[in-house]
Amino acid sequence: MKIEHLLITRFSYRNYTNGNGRSPQYDSDPLDPEKLEFRFLIFEMICLPNILAQVNKDFTWVFIIDEHLAQEYRDKLFELTKSLKNVYLYEFKNEDQFSLDCFKDYFSADADYVITTNIDDDDALPVYYIQDMHDHVMESYKLKNLAPLKILAA
Repeated sequence: MKIEHLLITRFSYRNYTNGNGRSPQYDSDPLDPEKLEFRFLIFEMICLPNILAQVNKDFTWVFIIDEHLAQEYRDKLFELTKSLKNVYLYEFKNEDQFSLDCFKDYFSADADYVITTNIDDDDALPVYYIQDMHDHVMESYKLKNLAPLKILAA
């Protein structure tokens, strides 16, 4: 049985804007260089070391980014995650809302099960999280007790 695991991280994505680059959920533009530097600082202190420390590295990490994220920040994300083999930046669009179809290019068509985990850029997971999720799917499969599921980490 082939299991694939997608970690999905929204990184300074504006989401719905009001025309001036601001999202109703933010007080300021998440692409403001000062705000981005702060987000990177938190990401590098909390999320990144935690994901790099995962015992099982059999996952694909997809960063949802804003189409206007400057190239220097895209390059920085790739540089910080270069030790991982499957890292992608995806320019999320409003029409992608409420569907996982936009992520189908990031896992194999022959995958029997795809686990998705949403993790914010300031969150952490237990270091055995990926392994535990894979083990859980395998055990449930053996027991013929596997329903579709989506694991949210927040």
